[in-house]
Amino acid sequence: MPTATEITETVQNGILKVVEKSQRLTLDALKTATGTFDSLVPGRPSMPFAGVVSPQELVDSSFGLVEKLLEAQKSFVTELVALTTTKTAA
Repeated sequence: MPTATEITETVQNGILKVVEKSQRLTLDALKTATGTFDSLVPGRPSMPFAGVVSPQELVDSSFGLVEKLLEAQKSFVTELVALTTTKTAA
């Protein structure tokens, strides 16, 4: 009989696969749409603030912040669990 940890990992892996497949399908659809759009419109409009920050820099910066926030939350919850599960001598 599978353990709770094994069941949890199986469910998590299934969710991750669904998300990845959805992302692939979305990217494929956008590639098709932009290919069609590019053939109809000669040039793409410029992005606001294009000279200030690149789209990739913006993505990296935003996800960098999210990664730091997630790590801080993990640390907090880890310490909280340790505090609430530690046996104290009476």
